[in-house]
Amino acid sequence: MCSPVTRVRALFGIVVILGCCAPAKALAQGIYIPVAGPVNRSMGGATTAVPLDATGSLYWNPAVISGLPSSELGFGADLLTAAGQLASSSGPSAGVTDSKQGWTFFPNVGWTHRGANSKLTFGLGMHSLAGFKTNYASSFTNPILTPQPNGVGRLYSEAQFAQISPVVSYQLTERLAVAVGPMVTLGTLLADPLLFIAPNPNGYPTGRGTALKFGGGVQGGLFYRGAGSWDFGASLKSPQWMPNFEYTTEDATGGPRYDEFGADLPMIFSAGAAYRGFKNVVWSLDYRYFDFKNAEGFGDTGFTPEGALNGLGWRSINALITGVQYQINDTLTMRGGYGVNQSPIESATAGLNIASPLVQTQVMHLGGSLGIHRQTALNVAYSYFPRNEVSGPIQTFLKGALPGSSVTTSLSVHTFSMGVSVKY
Repeated sequence: MCSPVTRVRALFGIVVILGCCAPAKALAQGIYIPVAGPVNRSMGGATTAVPLDATGSLYWNPAVISGLPSSELGFGADLLTAAGQLASSSGPSAGVTDSKQGWTFFPNVGWTHRGANSKLTFGLGMHSLAGFKTNYASSFTNPILTPQPNGVGRLYSEAQFAQISPVVSYQLTERLAVAVGPMVTLGTLLADPLLFIAPNPNGYPTGRGTALKFGGGVQGGLFYRGAGSWDFGASLKSPQWMPNFEYTTEDATGGPRYDEFGADLPMIFSAGAAYRGFKNVVWSLDYRYFDFKNAEGFGDTGFTPEGALNGLGWRSINALITGVQYQINDTLTMRGGYGVNQSPIESATAGLNIASPLVQTQVMHLGGSLGIHRQTALNVAYSYFPRNEVSGPIQTFLKGALPGSSVTTSLSVHTFSMGVSVKY
């Protein structure tokens, strides 16, 4: 028989491989996935001041790992399906096209370790971080999807960002913990056609010929365990600076062409409070700020004189998330969460975001944990992003916003999550 520590090490090796092989493709608060793992998902991600599990604590506030009762390894696997539509009209022409993006799989892994009587807690998170995906066929009736140069033709886009975040948290006083650590981010950005570069005389080329890039930043957090029933937490994630994404494509004659585009993930500030004054109940409330406006590739807008799209024209957004946990007995725990946030895409920039329709403003979560051993729990969760849409004029680099035109992107999302956490 293998010892518990041996089993934990073996499981950790498996989920490390899984986490490295399957990056994120998801939709949420802008480009960011708002949760990490089934426990964190079932609380809506409102865990900046709640030490519930390793995976979620490492995602939003690394200082919270000092509040976990023991060392822990957790992992989760998510399945996402989205229903997107792109509608446009110009003059007498109008049409609607559905996105054929299918199902998406993404994992999350969290590991924390604290020695006996130690004030230090070490953690390692491997998270599916951010992304999106669209897949629209060309159309002769939907003006925005008519073949180039009148429209963009078939439209495919995919962004994937995964992150490895080692951290160390220190119990500074009996009630206050602080944490800091680097963030190593791996990302790719595909677009077909590649609107971020100047077009050829016969239209924009494809942007599928690119590679994964390494970037990163730093993060830090505070966690304060109140003397009464209130706990507080805060964290700051720096921008995640990425090198330019490089593309191998072709010119109008079919010859080689090389281009690049810069995009960084934004700074994020989180603050939260949790109330544990009711028996077997924890209630939490988080505020979050995403600084998309000042992130390269997201806040920039408009076209260059040569016709390359400068960026998506996103605004910075605020989010408010709440979650509640009720421990029914020693074996069964139930949770629920709800989040609301601004859409980073406004009407004026809707025509620039046909390939990045990240317009969700609400999300509902439900889930729970079932103890299958005194040290092991099975965790499940479900999230629903209700359909939302944004509309604005069709935009081109030659004519700007086309008078009398309209383009509308809409999206709804269902996500299912399952995982296991092991305490030791």
